[in-house]
Amino acid sequence: MPLRVRPLKKTFHLAKLDQMYENEGAPTVVTVRQSTVQDAQNIEWDGTTHYQFLFAEEVYSTLCDCNLLDADDKPVFRFKGGNLDMTKAQFMKAWQSLPQEISLAIHGAVLELNPQWGDNNAEEGDLVEQVGEA
Repeated sequence: MPLRVRPLKKTFHLAKLDQMYENEGAPTVVTVRQSTVQDAQNIEWDGTTHYQFLFAEEVYSTLCDCNLLDADDKPVFRFKGGNLDMTKAQFMKAWQSLPQEISLAIHGAVLELNPQWGDNNAEEGDLVEQVGEA
């Protein structure tokens, strides 16, 4: 049977963040997918952009689900049908409100499934643990 082309999806438990923030509720998880050629073409990178903006672009392109809640117990990110349901501006506002450890952990999950986007031996990869395929 020929290969059926579809991006892989995986769910990651952000276990170290749960420990760091003493989360006693449901485990904090993110689901990401492999990037497509179109995702890579849509990422704006000119070599001078701050790495956090590049990370945000990569997450925006591949985030499928995340159960992070804000201080008012509302979802930080909105999803519909397994896709991010926010404009880029809405996403960036939410992304920029996150503590850096949380943004690095989410980006680490993205890199686990998309290693072509970076060297995943940095601290980001240490903050995620694969749960299984979505």
